[in-house]
Amino acid sequence: MPLLGALLIAPSRAAAQVNVRQAEATRAQLESLYAGLSPKERVYAEAVALKERLDEGDFQAGDRIILVVRGDTALSDTFAVNANRGIELPNIGPVPLQGVLRSELQAHLEEVLSHYLKSPEITATSLIRIGVIGQVGRPGFLYLPATTVLADAFTAAGGLTPTSNLKKVQITRNGQVLVEAQAVQNALANGRSLDQMNMQSGDEILVGEKTSGGLARGIILIGAIAGAILTIGALVSLVTH
Repeated sequence: MPLLGALLIAPSRAAAQVNVRQAEATRAQLESLYAGLSPKERVYAEAVALKERLDEGDFQAGDRIILVVRGDTALSDTFAVNANRGIELPNIGPVPLQGVLRSELQAHLEEVLSHYLKSPEITATSLIRIGVIGQVGRPGFLYLPATTVLADAFTAAGGLTPTSNLKKVQITRNGQVLVEAQAVQNALANGRSLDQMNMQSGDEILVGEKTSGGLARGIILIGAIAGAILTIGALVSLVTH
């Protein structure tokens, strides 16, 4: 069994309520998870990935950060993470994000800006680049918060179509299936987020096509998902315009 699966079902670690790829996991949660691994488990790739995440941080080139600094319009903008795993802030310069977890982003930027501003009040939102392709209105890659509910990603990509088949939705990473269709259906039914699905930048949600028949049921499903979306459109508009 892959290490990630073992971590999710092992009773001795059930209290951790976190896994290696959870996007908004805290440093304490990841360190606790790593400390709880047996020597044998630590040789698995997921154990290596966990240690690398603690050392390298979460941010990769191409990620984006929405920064809002009260009273400073120059610093209130969307910034792309560069090849050096940092962002370039106006009048401040490079701000490294090497070793920073997503859950640490706001505190990290507050500490950096406190050297230039008196008691800065900021809001920082990290975005991951997710592909939504196949049977959606506007297939392509989008920048979405890790806390985005999986169903909201469909609406951000223009919504489902009459030919969308929710029984044929898969999540892939580097061309390999990461989450099978049945698990995706369960995630949709339970309102799980991208974070809870352990998604990261570059992952793709592939929406399959419905065969002839069953269109009425598909339209009902489309309406149900569309009706659940309240706020995702504003964030997408801010990043893409």
